[in-house]
Amino acid sequence: MGQCEIYGDPLVFRSSGIVRHPTIGYIRGSPDGFVSCKCKTYPMEIKCPYHARDMSINEVVECGKLKFINKEHNLLICEHDYFAHVQGIMGLTNANNLHFIVWTTNFGIIYC
Repeated sequence: MGQCEIYGDPLVFRSSGIVRHPTIGYIRGSPDGFVSCKCKTYPMEIKCPYHARDMSINEVVECGKLKFINKEHNLLICEHDYFAHVQGIMGLTNANNLHFIVWTTNFGIIYC
């Protein structure tokens, strides 16, 4: 469980269903959930790579098993399909940030 960067309060995670664009009703998407604190709410996208289930996030990135992560900067690669998906979810939810989470049994987070 993380903490709010500003207030230090615990972060609240909640699941999400389909989200409709506020003004263009036929545009929809489904973030995996939302993470929030007192001051902000961001959508989140979660990936659980089975082939990396027992590795730490550093091990996974270093060995290159995650083709969508730039291992020099720990960022999502812009040319990967996940990047377009994340940008779409951010636009749909009017968010200026998104938590892109890669889960293994040794849990790790990569921010986009």
